[in-house]
Order: sequence, then C-alpha cells, then structure tokens
Amino acid sequence: MDVVLSFFLFGVGVVMLAGSGSIFTQQYGWPPLVGSIFMTVLVIATLCLKVKGIIRLISIIMPVLLLLILAITTYSIFNSSASSDTLNKVAQEIPTISSNWPISNWFFGAVLYASFNIAVGFPMLAVIGGMTRSEKTAASGGAMGGLGLGLLVFLLNIGLFANIDKLIGVEMPTLGLASNISPVLAIIMSVTLICMIYSTAVGMFFCL
Repeated sequence: MDVVLSFFLFGVGVVMLAGSGSIFTQQYGWPPLVGSIFMTVLVIATLCLKVKGIIRLISIIMPVLLLLILAITTYSIFNSSASSDTLNKVAQEIPTISSNWPISNWFFGAVLYASFNIAVGFPMLAVIGGMTRSEKTAASGGAMGGLGLGLLVFLLNIGLFANIDKLIGVEMPTLGLASNISPVLAIIMSVTLICMIYSTAVGMFFCL
C-alpha cells in the first residue's frame, strides 16, 4: 500500500510541475520547461519549511482559488450563448481518454475520481488531522472540505460544458474561461492557479 500511495503522490507532484509549465505558456508565452523549472525550484525551497508553514500556506491559497473559480464558472454559465444541442454535439466530437474503454460512463468516472482524491489526499490529511486536538473538528473539517470539493467540481464541469465550443484545444480550460471574461481576470486566475499547483505539489512531495 505504501508503494502504491508513494507512486501516486509522486505522479501527481510531477503532473503539477508539468501543469505549471502549461499555465506559463498559455498566459505569459514562456517556454513550458522554464515554467516547470521555476515551479520545481519553488517547491524544493518550500519543502525546507516546517509542517505548520506548509499547512498555513495551503490554507491561505485554497479559499481564494475556490472563490475565484465559483465566480468565473457562475459568470460563464449565465453568459453562455451557445445552445445545449450545439454544446452537446461539440462535446461528443472531442476525443476522451476513456472513449474506447470497456466500461466508460459518468458513474464509473466519478468513483475513480473520488478514489483518486482520497488516495493522494490521505497522507496530507493524516498529518493535518494529527495536529488537530478535537476529533469533532477534524471530522467536520473533512466533511466540509469534501462537500466543497464536490460542489466546486460540479460547477466547474457545468461552466466548462457551457463554454466548450470556445475551449477546444485549450490546455488550461479554467484559465481560458477567465480570459474570455477579462484579460485582468485571466492574470489573476493564472496567478491563483499557479499558487494552487504550487500548494498541491508541495503537499504531494512533502508526504513522500
């Protein structure tokens, strides 16, 4: 089990570093390698901090990210001009990784996604939970976090679907939504996403 968790933690951390390169490329025109190296150096420097410093960093970044994504997705949903038939047709034409799988449906994908989040989040949650004196506080915090994540994913998927005709070929769709609203908002969103990727990568590598 430890080997499997370590594999997934390392994999997610590497994906986060690669994703940071995509953000720098899409928003600022940097080469992907430069953005990834920048994030790698930043993560290594942060891992030299104490546990409380890392947890405090994550607790500051995540609420800002949640509010931004909620605002952007809500705006995108209510300002989508394409019809549902058009959006559905575009969505069906986009190839997916699971299109040729023997089992490919939304429920199976939801179970896999939830399982993946539990697997990669468990080590960091164990550290945070161990620092919490009250079991009731830890339980309620975990429940609220899970509900918040579920709501965020739900709204984000609706927002992306409502604008899927404008996001074909975009590596970072959420950043694409922000760019469609305002260039200034796109910059703010890119910084927030970079911070989110940064905090996630720090959490993954710290748990290793």
